[in-house]
This record gives sequence, C-alpha cells and structure tokens, in this order.
Amino acid sequence: MTVQFRKALEGGTAAAFIAAAVAFAFLPAVHGGWLWDDPTGIARNPALRDGAGLARIWSGRAGPDYFPLTSTVQWAQWHLWGDHVEGYHLTNMALHLLGSLLLWRVLARLGVAAAALGGLLFAVHPVAVESVAWISELKNVLSLPLLLLSLLAFMGGEVPVGVRPRRSVALSLALFVLAMLAKSSVAMFPAILLLHAWWLRGRIGRRDLAETAPFFAVSLVLGCATVHLQAARAMAGLPMPTEGLATRLAAAAAAAWFYLSKAVLPIHLLAIYPRWPAGGALTAAGVAGWAGVAAAFAWFWARRSGWGRHAILGFGSFLLNLAPALGLVPMAFLRISRVSDHFAYLGLASLAGLAAAAVGRFRAAAPRPALVACAGILIAACALASRRDAANFTGEEALWRHTLERNPGAWLAENNLCIALANSGRPAEGIAHGQAAVRLQPGFPEAHANLGLALTQAGRPGEAIGQLEEALRLNPDLAGARLGLAVAHNNRGGARARGGRLADAVADFEAARDLEPANAGIRRNLAFALHELGRDREALDQMDEAERLDPGGGLAGHRPR
Repeated sequence: MTVQFRKALEGGTAAAFIAAAVAFAFLPAVHGGWLWDDPTGIARNPALRDGAGLARIWSGRAGPDYFPLTSTVQWAQWHLWGDHVEGYHLTNMALHLLGSLLLWRVLARLGVAAAALGGLLFAVHPVAVESVAWISELKNVLSLPLLLLSLLAFMGGEVPVGVRPRRSVALSLALFVLAMLAKSSVAMFPAILLLHAWWLRGRIGRRDLAETAPFFAVSLVLGCATVHLQAARAMAGLPMPTEGLATRLAAAAAAAWFYLSKAVLPIHLLAIYPRWPAGGALTAAGVAGWAGVAAAFAWFWARRSGWGRHAILGFGSFLLNLAPALGLVPMAFLRISRVSDHFAYLGLASLAGLAAAAVGRFRAAAPRPALVACAGILIAACALASRRDAANFTGEEALWRHTLERNPGAWLAENNLCIALANSGRPAEGIAHGQAAVRLQPGFPEAHANLGLALTQAGRPGEAIGQLEEALRLNPDLAGARLGLAVAHNNRGGARARGGRLADAVADFEAARDLEPANAGIRRNLAFALHELGRDREALDQMDEAERLDPGGGLAGHRPR
C-alpha cells in the first residue's frame, strides 16, 4: 500500500466519521418546524415565490438586510420543497458538514498536526447547534464554507519566499465577495489575512497590504450597506437602547469572554440569554475583560518565537471573527440580548483550530492512548450535548419553554410562546405568556398585538381590543394589529348582537369595517345588525358592497328590504 493511498484512505475514513458525527448530533432537528423569524423570512416571504422576487432580492428591496446570496438559495429551496422543512434542515446540515471539512483542510494547510480533530470538534460543538438547527441561520452555514474556500485560495499560491500568483488572489477575492453576500459578519476576513501574513513571515509587508486592499474595500462597502439597512429597516420603529461608547466597549469585552466560556464549557446554552443591564457591574466586567485580552496577548507575544505565534493567530482570529457581533455596531438583536450562540459561529471555528493545534503540540509529550481517550471523551460529550440541544429546536413550544426555564425574564420568549400556543389552538394557555411579555416589555407593540390575538381566540374580544389598540398606538403601521383589531371588533359585535345590544354591535362592526374595508364578511354582519335596528337603507348599501367584494358569498341572497 503506497503512502499516498494510505493517507487517502485515512482521510476518507476521517471525513466519513465527521459526516456521521454531524448526522448524529443534528438529526433530531430535521423534522422541526418553522422557528422565530422563519415564517416571515421564508414561509410567508413573497420575494421567494417568483422570478420577480429575485430582482427585488438583488436590488436590495427585499428583507431587512442585504444578504442576496442567502436569499437566492432560500428562493431555490422554496421552489424545490416549498414548506417541507426537512429540506431546509438538511441543507443547513450539509453546509455545516462542508464547513467542518474545509476547516480541517485549512488547518492541515497551516501545518496543524491534529487538523482532523479540529474539524470534528467544530462539527459537533454545541455552540454550533443554533446556526445549524435554525433554518434562518442558513446565512451562517453558507458564509463559512465560502470564507474557508477564499482562505484556501489565498494560501494556494504561497511558497517559502512569499510569492502569490495573481489568479490565487483573484479567486480568493471572488469567493470573499460571495461570502459577504451570504452574510456580512465575515467582514473582518481581510484583517485575518494580514494576521496570517504576520504568522507566516513575522511581518506584514507592502505586498500583503496591496493584496488585501481589495478585500478591505469589499468589506467596507458591503459592511456599510448592512449597517445602513439595519438602521433603516431592521431597527426602524423599535425601542432600541441608547448607550454610550463606554457601555458598548464594556459590553463587547464581556461578550467576548462570554463566548470563550461557552466554547470551553458549552452548558446552559439558550436561544435568548439574559440581557446584561448597563451599570457598574458591566463596566467592571468590561475593564477586567479588556485587561484580560491585553494580558493574554502580552503572554503570547513574549513567546512568539514558539507556540505564542500560533496562539496569536488562533485567538486573534477568534476575536476578529467576533468583532462585528460584539455590540460596537448597532444591531436589532441587541434590544433582546447582548449575546447569542449564532454570533459565535465563525469565532468557534478559530477556537476549534486553536484546540487542535494545542493537541498536536502535546501529542509528542503525552502517551498516545491517553490523548486519544481524552479526545474521544471530549468529542462524544460534545456530540451528545449537541444532540440534546438540537431536540430543543424541534418546535416553537419546545424552544421557548426551554428558554424560559433558565431565563424567565426573556420577554421575547414569552411573546413567541404566546403565538405558538394560540396558533396551535390553545389560546387560553397562551394568554398568560402574552401577559408576561407585556409586563416585561410594555413598549413592544407586537407583544400587545399577540396577546390581543390570543384573547380574541379565547373568546375575550373586549379585553383583546384594549391590547390591540395599544399595539397600534405604539406602532400605527403594524398591519397584524390592525387585522387583529378588526377581528376583535367583529367578534365583540357578534357577541353584543346575540345579547340584544344592537346599537353597540353596529358600532363594533363599523369599527371593524373601517379597519378592514375589503372584508365582505364584516360588511354582511354590519348589514344584518343595521337591518335589525330598522336601518334598511344603510343595511342594503353594506350588503351591496359585500356582494361586490365577494359575489355569491355567504348569505348574500338574504338581503334586507
């Protein structure tokens, strides 16, 4: 058996093992339903329905962000399997597997002895669960393989004297553009390329700056577009916290160490973590955090002639990959929490590589059986934890109940659970969670609207109207609240009509009609109530309009005289 064949066989076996590990860890989520913003982003997104939608996607007229490559893949997915969620989940899994294999390849190119272990650790790490199991995070699992391919292309022309063919740089740049169009959180990649140049040769030369200049230009243009769209669309009308630079710097340091702690000890992972309030504790944590970062790099720098050089590359890449999500740049999600697992996905790849490098360094010193046993236990523990956590993403109710068990102050989880229960025909259960959401975040219009929906479905339209009116007061453009208020007025009008309170019923039906003037059913209800009051001329006008809107519908033939 030749050396090349033996290496290929070993590589194929390792790749198959990584694929099996990914399947084991994430298959519980495959049959899960739409979660969180999946319905608005995919299931009910008109831009995914036809060819005209593609034009809106690439022109920037669809969605709160400009991630057109991700949206194009979602467009193709919708036309392949519609609302069958299994296809979306399997796509995320396949892309995560591809990213894990490419990470292995990158680590091997960097000379990491335990490169396959790095790819395997990333593949099954519990922090990756949210990105893989949540359909909308296609942007994460799509951008990483493109970024790693870009890095491989950039390194492809590297020789000891540092000469790189132009075609390698051009291919790398094209792949980076695609990664940015998938998700702009990869914007720090040019800085990582410079860090790699320093790691390779101990300095950053003019050629390195010239080669990375186009990457920085792409990062700046598309990064600014994302920031602009976040402010103009995603955050428009939202009650965003107003915080100074000092608070944001403190929160950024605390977030970086939070992500590091979850990577090292991935327990108690949540879809929504408690939002740390601004104040003395956060400031102290920030000062300690930045001091810790400085001390770590000082330690690595003092040992840069040996292992410190590799530590600077790994830990530096981790921090650079995290930078766009640390809260220094405003994001809509920051009103919910300062941290989230899916923000750590790119940084996790850097830490997995650093862990593999550490194992490779100690491989010569430690007994091989002991090292293999420890690595096996670590991978098994991560895979089992990921499988358990993936089961929490099988549906809205499971996800939000799990979140509330450990974070009872998660107002968005209360709101989302209210919706989930109401939509599953259990509005009475949902009301308590809607009330909790309103209590925790009274300025959130969707919470009032969703509580109003649950109250309406539970047969309590009078209470629902107050909540829906408050939602519209907070956000007059909230279409769902307008529709919900129309339904609530219509339902209360029906109850009042049955109770003989015809004048009050007419007032409710008229309010519902004014909110939904194209609803023929509401106009028919108003017509019958007017007829019972002896206002036949008005009743006839309403019935005629209902017939125009919905010819032959319902009781249109029983017109009052």
